[in-house]
Order: sequence, then C-alpha cells, then structure tokens
Amino acid sequence: MCKKICITNRKLVNGSFIDQIEKVCQTDCDKILLREKDMDDSSFMKLATKVKQLCDKYNKELIIHHRVDVCKKLEIRQIHFPMPYLLGQESPKQFIEELKEMYSGMRVSASVHAVEEAILAQSWGIDELIAGHIFDTDCKKGIPGRGISFLEEVCKSVEIPVYAIGGMNEDRMNIVCNVGAKGICMMSQYMV
Repeated sequence: MCKKICITNRKLVNGSFIDQIEKVCQTDCDKILLREKDMDDSSFMKLATKVKQLCDKYNKELIIHHRVDVCKKLEIRQIHFPMPYLLGQESPKQFIEELKEMYSGMRVSASVHAVEEAILAQSWGIDELIAGHIFDTDCKKGIPGRGISFLEEVCKSVEIPVYAIGGMNEDRMNIVCNVGAKGICMMSQYMV
C-alpha cells in the first residue's frame, strides 16, 4: 500500500500551524516530517514538542529534519538528512552507525537527487530515501522535474523504501507506486 508523508512548511499555512498539523493528523497521512529548517534551535524544540504530542495522540509517525538533539530530548526515533548534510560529515557511514548505536531503534532517511546518491546512501545504512523532485513544482520553480523514469531507476537500484517528492498529489500516487516507490511526500496539499 502506498504511504503518504506530509512535509511541513509553516510559511504556507494561513492561521495556526498547530491547528493545521492536527488537521493533517486526522487525514490518512502516515508520517509527518517536521522540516522547518529556518527556525532557531529553541523555537524548533518548542514546535517539535507540540507536533509530537499531536502525532502521539493520532498515532502518526514523526520524522525530525536533521536535528539530532531534538530526537534525543523528545525520544523521536526517526530523523531525515539532506544529502549535502551527510556528505559534510567526515565519515557519513560512521555518523549514521553511531547515531543508530546511541539511539536504539533510530531510523534514518535521506533526500537524494541522483541514482548514485541513492546507492551511496544505502551503503551508509540509510533506512529510507526521499527521491526527487519528480514532477515540476513551485518549490523548485524553473527546474524541470526528473521524471518517472528517474524514480523507477532509483527504486530499482536500492533495496530500501523510496518515497517520491516534487509535484505529488493523490492523482499521481498510483503512478509513482507502480514504478516501485513506497509512497509520496506532499507539502502544499497538507499545508494549505
């Protein structure tokens, strides 16, 4: 069954971000990736605490974008890293191994934009991938989507779950899942 991940962006929300997250939790969304990467550490921690309470209430999985300290303090066992962040580590494989040793049950995902990145990420011990952007999207104005053939190639090149991002909506869910993706990531559909 194709799964859905909500990628947050509080700047798209009219009104209360927390109210919007509660609405998302009441949908068939499976996971929420709290991305708000422009926030300072203290503000992000406060926001993550509130979002975790909602995810716990509605039995949704919460993924934290790159903030290991937040995962540790709130006992969240899913974290997501952009590929440049991982490539910036002295040894990405060792970084991921140590993360998983420190936090029992930690699942790590990464964003990839090339087949080679997907293969590399898997070799480091990454558990899930977000591949994109597949279709044209307002988030990447002027940059054409990589297309379904790219997504299919990524899915065939790794054994770990791959989620598609970029221009995703309900109508495109079957298309991407039919080429091997485990699900889709949506921002606009959940934030507005």
